[in-house]
Amino acid sequence: MPPGQGNVGCTVTGDRRGGSEEGRPAAHAAGKGERLHRVILDAVPELTPRLWYGMPGYARGSGPVLCFFRADERFMTLGLTDKAHFEREPNQADQLMPSAWFFSHLDEPTERRVAAIVRHATAAHRR
Repeated sequence: MPPGQGNVGCTVTGDRRGGSEEGRPAAHAAGKGERLHRVILDAVPELTPRLWYGMPGYARGSGPVLCFFRADERFMTLGLTDKAHFEREPNQADQLMPSAWFFSHLDEPTERRVAAIVRHATAAHRR
């Protein structure tokens, strides 16, 4: 794996010796995080992973972080920063634009949606 594209932010603290009940949820969260990390980089390979407020974030080169994620025991969060590409849906009456998504596991349809969100959010951004 190239430098800077390791398991950024996927390190888990706690007991991971396998025999501890306490270590299993943390290890499960780390596994989900590693898979989400791979989905993001497969969607946009030129993204540069780096820590952003203690979470894995992704930027184009040395630019601002555009998207990030968090993997906990129960849920994962995919979020966009204010530097990501946003646009309202066509014919949308309100001003709301989604910037975060919660999900409990990564299945194929969710992976495809995450990849599409990341591609769109990182396509163009404000500097």
